[in-house]
Amino acid sequence: MLTPWGKATRVIHLERGISFVVTPEHGGLVLAREYAEARLSLPARKRGRCLGDTYAFEMESAWALVLWEIPHLRVAWVGAGAPEADHFAERTLSAIISKRFPDYLKEYWALKSYTMCRP
Repeated sequence: MLTPWGKATRVIHLERGISFVVTPEHGGLVLAREYAEARLSLPARKRGRCLGDTYAFEMESAWALVLWEIPHLRVAWVGAGAPEADHFAERTLSAIISKRFPDYLKEYWALKSYTMCRP
């Protein structure tokens, strides 16, 4: 599998449409375009790299946006039955996103407020 970080040396399929990939230099989450457009907000997709029919979120910090918006993936990331899944979500993801993508949070909550107020 080709990625923005080079050829994948390891691919872990989390579910249909999303994989965690590792390359010799880097890695991250790669989502099929259809999967990403159905599950991620526009603010999140804008911070991924769109390459043809995929969106890529690097493992340094952008992966946190995906786990923030697709909560059931946290179990796959942390481990099934892990009691720290909620703690991980609240503290770790929030800290990463606040530090690296503060403008995302403003857009995300504005979009959520708008969609909840629509008739």
